[in-house]
Amino acid sequence: MSEFFEDLVFDKSEVLFESNEFQSCIFKNCKFEGLSLRGAKLFDCKFINCNLSNTALTNSIWSNNEFTDCKLIGVNWSAVKKISEMTFSKCQLNYSSFQNLKSPYIKVLDSNCISVDFSDCDLNHCDFTGSDLTECFFSNCNLKYGKFVNVISHSIDLSLNSLKNACFDLQASTYLLEKYGIKVVYE
Repeated sequence: MSEFFEDLVFDKSEVLFESNEFQSCIFKNCKFEGLSLRGAKLFDCKFINCNLSNTALTNSIWSNNEFTDCKLIGVNWSAVKKISEMTFSKCQLNYSSFQNLKSPYIKVLDSNCISVDFSDCDLNHCDFTGSDLTECFFSNCNLKYGKFVNVISHSIDLSLNSLKNACFDLQASTYLLEKYGIKVVYE
């Protein structure tokens, strides 16, 4: 079903999304806050300026979706059945969990990710360019070939994560060395 949804507010009793499939849909200025998307399948959809905070995603499938200027606070992405090639641009993902996800090629660009749990994730080829990673938890993650350029604060521990061929700019690399008491001096 390919449709355009604009300026809609879905209340918690809505069942439109549960166990339904959405292909190439565009959602603009929609409010899904607290809604259950249990069992929903979303492929190639775009969400623009939407609020999906505290949505329930149990057993849902997300593939190749894009979120721009969206609010996704407190979302438990760990409950999804499958997630692949997602892009979050200029979004608020604060207090969310991606724990145990296998989601290579995820892009989180210019977004706020304060206190997000990325533990035990496979984020191979991820891109966090320009995002605020303050108090995010990265432990036992595959971050190989990841891109961490122009990020604001991060606490990625070199000894707890796989970072082979990951790319960090000079500022982001100083965060990697803080644990070891190494200071990078700009002269």
